[in-house]
Amino acid sequence: MSKTVFSSLVFAALVLFSFVFITVPVLADTGAEPSAESEQTEGESNPGLTIEEELLVEDTAPYLPDTLQTATKSSTPLLRLPASASALSHSLLRDRNALVLGDALTNVPGVNAQSNSGVHDLFFIRGFESLSSSLVMTDGAPEPEATFYQLYNVERVEVVRGPAGFLYGGNPLAGAVNLVRKRPYGDVFTRFGALFGSHSTSQATLDFNYGAGNGSAGFRLNGMWQSSDGYRDDKASTVTAANPVFSFLAGDNTSVTISAGFLRSDFEPDAGIPLLFGEIPDVPRERSYQTPQDFSDQDLTRFRVEVESRLKPNLTLRNKTYLTVLDWDSKGTLLNAAFPNFQGGVDVFRTRTVLDDRQEFLGNQLDLLFSWQTGSVKHNFVTGLELARLTDELQLDIGLLPNIDLFNPVETAPESDFLIPQLGTTADAETTIVAPYLLDEIEVSGRWRLFLGGRFDSIDFEDSAVGLSNSDSQLSPFVGALFAPTETVSVYANYSEAFSPPSSTVAGSDRDPEEGRQYELGVKSEHMGGKLRTSLAFYHLEKDKIAIVDATGVTAQLGDQESEGFELEITSSPRERLHWTFSYAYTDAELVHFTEVDPFFFQIVDHSGNTPSYAPEHLANVWLSQRFLNGFGISGGARYVSEQFIDEDNAFEIDAYVTLDALLTYERDRWGARVHLRNLTDEEYEGRGFGGASVLPADGFNVMGGVHFNL
Repeated sequence: MSKTVFSSLVFAALVLFSFVFITVPVLADTGAEPSAESEQTEGESNPGLTIEEELLVEDTAPYLPDTLQTATKSSTPLLRLPASASALSHSLLRDRNALVLGDALTNVPGVNAQSNSGVHDLFFIRGFESLSSSLVMTDGAPEPEATFYQLYNVERVEVVRGPAGFLYGGNPLAGAVNLVRKRPYGDVFTRFGALFGSHSTSQATLDFNYGAGNGSAGFRLNGMWQSSDGYRDDKASTVTAANPVFSFLAGDNTSVTISAGFLRSDFEPDAGIPLLFGEIPDVPRERSYQTPQDFSDQDLTRFRVEVESRLKPNLTLRNKTYLTVLDWDSKGTLLNAAFPNFQGGVDVFRTRTVLDDRQEFLGNQLDLLFSWQTGSVKHNFVTGLELARLTDELQLDIGLLPNIDLFNPVETAPESDFLIPQLGTTADAETTIVAPYLLDEIEVSGRWRLFLGGRFDSIDFEDSAVGLSNSDSQLSPFVGALFAPTETVSVYANYSEAFSPPSSTVAGSDRDPEEGRQYELGVKSEHMGGKLRTSLAFYHLEKDKIAIVDATGVTAQLGDQESEGFELEITSSPRERLHWTFSYAYTDAELVHFTEVDPFFFQIVDHSGNTPSYAPEHLANVWLSQRFLNGFGISGGARYVSEQFIDEDNAFEIDAYVTLDALLTYERDRWGARVHLRNLTDEEYEGRGFGGASVLPADGFNVMGGVHFNL
């Protein structure tokens, strides 16, 4: 589909929105008024938010949220949601000193947070990698898959585990993560913050809010600057970001929000430490084997225009137009292997990647949310249409680098790149998506709720750089049932499917989407008047048609992976200013069918039956926070990660580890101070390096101290 045609479709969607915006109120006013029983009561799932409810500040939100919007596009109590989901408040994220998304996700059961070469977030949900099996969104709009998602302007992080294609289309086979950004609200304040700590790390933040006295308009500006030398050699980074948001009322029941986001990040990539004979060599954990020419520069720009109109108490119309642009230039050293040489030393074999990538996400989401009642059956209905165009102009080249000695590294890499012919990848791809979707929450009685939903994606793909094009269509259904034997207990079951768009690496033109499906059974409960909440879920998740190398050396869709296990999450606020949370996940993941080419012997190796990389069997996390009336506070917690393989060959396994963190705070009306203590026991453990050839040593004991001032 051409850009002109797509632009016409987006324009048509805006015209359709304007038409519905004008005509639906008239139709609604001429129809019968909803009965008293059909109107939402406070505390129930409400498909339309009032302006006052939307313009909230994070400090008024609960420390442990009990509602979530991502799974249904409406504010739904977690107790009445037939799916595994978690919500992380701004207060919890601040206590954990979560600066990027990976920091936040360590609080979510079943999620193993890593990074990719130290330049972007990477995580694994239920044993599946985020790049190919998860979707990250900002305010419900899709994000680029390879960046650090900064949290300086985020009010809440919501995570839905399991396929979420029934509302969001391609990629969320294992889960969806939504970053809910801060919005203006009816007050005036300015907050300055500063953090300083280990490795010459410093951060400055600004949060300015101005709200009109009558609540008719508001403006909020969040900004951040951060610099660090990093805990490993030659790994300096700087990040600069700003997020202005303007909201106003365009009538008694209509709000308009216009926002922009600008982020510049400069990192030095990190491939870690190479393995030697399947072991971590005895070298300093800070040592780097990168070249001085390595860099990773990203410019990320976001624009959003959102309109929400409460047409009647049971009828809400929303429209969101979004544009996100990522420009990414980088050079990174990859560590391929380490072998002894004839001079008695050990050579580290290296190559270099040279990347020039521009990604653009343009789309429009039109949603209609309404409820009605027929007899004793009540429906909460969400229906919508998304039009999106995703473009990717990419040039990825592979270059040669001289070997470097493992124990006595002396850099001899030239300034210029010597690129290897035929190993580069180029793309000038455009993906156009037209996708209607719906979700009906049916309250059959006070105890039974059924959820029926689905999204139909019509996808046109064209890559003019390599002459590939194809069209696909995919249905992503969701069926859920919830039974509440009491007001405080819910038992649920669901079945869902999702997909990933066809991979451009697959040979031939008959490429299919990668597909996934999940069965889940769970129970949720509340105790102590809602002060204690528990959630237990059992699941079986599988994914097939994964693009892997077959026996002939050609990339084909022959891979299959599955995982099953259970997740337990307990949150509690037993009294004011005391909060604690605990989570545990057991994951049994398996590569049902998986082969790859050995890079040195050029043989096809079958890894079927192995465990996927970075899919530990056991993950546990606990956090406790206590604030006192005199302004002091103390928080602390622990995280346990069991053994995990670093590659599909299962040749090297990272040992299990436990980390301990703590927080000391002091709060007054106008200012506050805090000290974050991470990895108190100076535990030595490793994270994701590059494939099966390296690991990335994690930071040891480190300290961050900060102050903030409220004006």
